[in-house]
Amino acid sequence: MEADVEMYDVEGLNQVLRSFYPPVQNSTGKPYFVTSYVSLRSGISRHFSKFDVIKSPSFTSSNGVLKSVIKTLHKNGQDVSEQLSAVVTEAWSPVRFDRTTMSPAV
Repeated sequence: MEADVEMYDVEGLNQVLRSFYPPVQNSTGKPYFVTSYVSLRSGISRHFSKFDVIKSPSFTSSNGVLKSVIKTLHKNGQDVSEQLSAVVTEAWSPVRFDRTTMSPAV
């Protein structure tokens, strides 16, 4: 497998993506949420603008692997995003700076 992904042709990139999607994990070692996998593929598609990674028939097998990963997440109940708590209004108060020292005012 070549290290410079920019040098891959369609079939080479498709093969790399087939082996890339299944083991992808976040920094805690858990699989990403489904929306993250879809966003990841969209980012790859934007990066390789000369290939249509999402719609091209040349990428059917790698997209099939991605769909399989997503289906497994659904089956295992790992497809639900975590809702973060809201930020309280007080936390959004603007920071004031002392213009003479350009440091936060106390």
